[in-house]
Amino acid sequence: MRKIIFAYYGLVILFFASAAYLTAESVEFDGGSIYVNFDEDDSDLSFAKTIEDDYIAGGNNITFSGMADDLYLMGKSVDFSGESKGGMIALGDSVELSGIVAKNLHSIGSSVRITGYVAETAFVAGESIVISKDAVVDGTLFSGSNTIHIIGHLNNGLIAGAGEVLIDGPIKGDVNVRTGKLIITERGSIEGDLIYGSNVEISEREMDRVTGHITYKVDEQVDEKSFSKFCIIVSIIFFVTICVSGLLLLLLPGVKSLFSVDREPATYGKTVLWGLIPLFIFPVAVLVTIPLLPLSIALSLSAFPLMGLTTLLGLAFAGQLLFKVFKWENKSIYLQFLFAFVIFAILAFIPFVKVLVYLAVAAAGAGLLIGKVFNTEF
Repeated sequence: MRKIIFAYYGLVILFFASAAYLTAESVEFDGGSIYVNFDEDDSDLSFAKTIEDDYIAGGNNITFSGMADDLYLMGKSVDFSGESKGGMIALGDSVELSGIVAKNLHSIGSSVRITGYVAETAFVAGESIVISKDAVVDGTLFSGSNTIHIIGHLNNGLIAGAGEVLIDGPIKGDVNVRTGKLIITERGSIEGDLIYGSNVEISEREMDRVTGHITYKVDEQVDEKSFSKFCIIVSIIFFVTICVSGLLLLLLPGVKSLFSVDREPATYGKTVLWGLIPLFIFPVAVLVTIPLLPLSIALSLSAFPLMGLTTLLGLAFAGQLLFKVFKWENKSIYLQFLFAFVIFAILAFIPFVKVLVYLAVAAAGAGLLIGKVFNTEF
C-alpha cells in the first residue's frame, strides 16, 4: 500500500504541473458547488475565507486558514490551520495539519505532521509522520512510512507499516503494525490488543504498557528496500504512461474533434450505455473463437490496446462531463482530461469501486468510438 501511495503522490503533482503548462494560464473560478484555485507560477496561494463549497487548490505553497466543505490541497508545501466541514486530501512535500477535519483525512507527503483534530479515519503516508502532542484522531489511523512518531491521542487504534514505529502517547483501540522496530516509551500506552511483525521483539517493560493481548510475528521481509523501490518505479511508470499517452492522443485532430461537439447532458448517459455493449460482447467473442485458435489469440491480444484507447477517451469524456456539470467555462480538453484522471486515480485505490469506475470510463470511450465509426450521436 505504501509504495502505491508514494507513486500516486508524485503523479498527482506531475498532473497539475502538466495542466498548468498545457493551459498556459492560472485557473481560478467558482463553479457553484466547488471553488477551484490553481496557479502555474511559483507563487504562494493563501485562503482565509469561509465558503459553503468544496475547495480545490494547487500551487507552490498552499496556506489554508479558512473554512470550507471538502478540501483538496496540493502543492510543494501545505499548511492547514482552518476547518473542513467534510473530508480533506492534502498532498505535498511538507504537510502541516493543525486545523479541524470533520470527516476522513487523506494526506501524503515527504513529511506529514498532524497537530489538529481529525474526527474520522486518517489515511497518511510519507517519509516521516508525526502525530504531535496536541493532536487527536478519533478514527483509526492507517499509515505507511519510513518512521511514525505518535505523541498525540489515537482514539480508535492504529494500522501501519513502517521502518520504525515509536509510540510516545496514548492509543485507545487495537494496534496492528508491520515494522522493522517497534518502540513503546514510558509515556506510551495501548488500551487494546497489539499485533506486530518485526525483526526485534519488544521488551517486557514495553509489554506492560499494553492492556490487551500481544501477538508477535517474526517478519523477515519488512525491509526489502530493493523490492519496494522496484514497485514504486513500476507504479510511477504505469501512471505516467497513461497520463502522457492520453495527452498525446488528444493532440491528434481526429481524436480532438470527438470533443469539439457541444453535447446535451442526456447524450452522455446514452454514450456509456452503448459502449457497454462491445465491452460485454468482446469476451464472448474470444471464447466463441477458441476452436479457431489463431483468431482467438489475436482477439485476446487486441484487447489490451483497445481497452487502453477506450480508457483514455473515456477519461477525456468524463472530464468534459464534469466541467459541464459544474458549469466551468474552461474549454481545454487537456485540463478536462487531467482533472478526470486525478479523480480516476483516487477512486482506483478503493476496492470494488475502482472496477465500476473503470467499467464506466471504458464504456464511455467505447461509445465514442461507436459513434465515430457509424457517424452518429446518441
